[in-house]
Amino acid sequence: MPANDAPVNDEDSNTVDILPVIESPLTIDDTTPDQVPARVRATLSGVELIQYDDDDYDELWMLDLDRSGKENAIRGTTHNLTKIIINARNTKNAFVHNAFTNSEFMNRTFDSGIPDFPVVISSAEHPRELDEGLISALCAWLTAPENQGGYGLSFDLRVLKMALKIAADRQTINPLQDMLDATEWDGIDRLKTFFHDYLGCENNLYHTECAINWFVAGVARAFEPGHKFDFTPVVEGSREGGQRKSTFVENIARGLFGTLGSDDIANDNVFVQKMQGCHVVELAEMEISSKRDTKKLKSRLSQTADKTRVAYSVAPRTYYRQFITMGTADSRDYLIDPFNNRRFWPLVMNLPRRGEIDTDRLIENIDNIWAQAVAIYNRRRAEQPHGTLDLSLSRPSREYAESLYEGRRVTDDADDLRFAIEDHIMSTVQPGHRAGTEFWNFKQDGRQFSVETSFVLKPLWCAATNSDPHDYVKGIANLAKAAAERTNFINQSGAQGRRGGVKGVIYEIDVENEKFIKLLDEHIRKITN
Repeated sequence: MPANDAPVNDEDSNTVDILPVIESPLTIDDTTPDQVPARVRATLSGVELIQYDDDDYDELWMLDLDRSGKENAIRGTTHNLTKIIINARNTKNAFVHNAFTNSEFMNRTFDSGIPDFPVVISSAEHPRELDEGLISALCAWLTAPENQGGYGLSFDLRVLKMALKIAADRQTINPLQDMLDATEWDGIDRLKTFFHDYLGCENNLYHTECAINWFVAGVARAFEPGHKFDFTPVVEGSREGGQRKSTFVENIARGLFGTLGSDDIANDNVFVQKMQGCHVVELAEMEISSKRDTKKLKSRLSQTADKTRVAYSVAPRTYYRQFITMGTADSRDYLIDPFNNRRFWPLVMNLPRRGEIDTDRLIENIDNIWAQAVAIYNRRRAEQPHGTLDLSLSRPSREYAESLYEGRRVTDDADDLRFAIEDHIMSTVQPGHRAGTEFWNFKQDGRQFSVETSFVLKPLWCAATNSDPHDYVKGIANLAKAAAERTNFINQSGAQGRRGGVKGVIYEIDVENEKFIKLLDEHIRKITN
């Protein structure tokens, strides 16, 4: 039996009956969500929403409601709730879908008209996101008896949320697109020397291309969500810091700003949730502490969409990227992976000692800077109506970037081998039970797994590096020993044994080590999702 046709069960927390009245009426200050930037609210206020003439309003739509029983009661179905939300005087045209934030808003005040019931304050200038307080007020109204101004409904909360989503989808807005279209470019070229003017970077082709391609990518991502662009400029300041690098990135974003750290990059749900409503995202102080983090970040940057099921969603959903990234760093040793650094574009600041970025000047010009990027995007799209725009660097600029990479690489053979060993160990994780002293069998989320936890260094090195055993000379043996120690969870047991057909000193994993447990958990979530 479908959930919306199920009998009412007073003990079922998912079934709505008449709810407690919210204690006090809400005010504008109470209901303006902090997470909705002022510019987004301002954009909402200019949206031409569907209007209706009060004199023409009628309730003939109620004849379409599905009723049942001798009392002719309105059933709590998706059909009925959708009809009510779309047509009732209290809620007609009140809900809007924001395609930029992937969320729904109420753009006018909700008043049930029932004495003692809360009035939820909202407007186009100060829209209210669909939150628990608003849902509660709607439930109180919908479940109230018909003779008191309600509809006498009983329904599952999921049914109401579906009805609200359907109603909101009838009026879709995109504040980011509106913001980009709001300013007509004044014709002054500010992008050619953007990084030179604000960061003191050398005035050359590389920095010009970095600025133009990055800003145009921001426009492309706004009008074509998911447009390919996997490059990140990195603003390098002095080791003393305090040069307003983060403020610089935030001002470029014009209120649609976000930050990402290593933990955010590793978690799909957290990553997607933090990126909603962001146009420019800062990789703060390049929080990449290891080669593994670099690998995760590069994987993230190369994607054009993210598919995940966020909290309370019924099914996984694809979120196409509408944001671009910019890194900040106080040092030059952030390119930990010695290879494939092309995705990062170093921007070396050269301001007077202890000088700060002129963010006041940036604020004055940023609308026209974005307007110029829109003009360039429109011109390129006119020349190339279909396909992916080429937003990469030219060959001379790539060669210049290569010269910058050399002083920013952090290479350590023992660390490189450590990461390879850790990756190999994770590759030995398998579902089910395995017999043998070299395996550890465990359960996670009710499922049985096993992983190899006992090794001899020579075959471990061969497997981790895909190398020939004959290459395992004394220098390599010392390197393998150092790499094993750096994992902090592989320990020498002191016993002799045979692993992988080779006899030697046994090294074992401390399965209670926090780092090992974290790596194991991340890997299992990756292979089971």
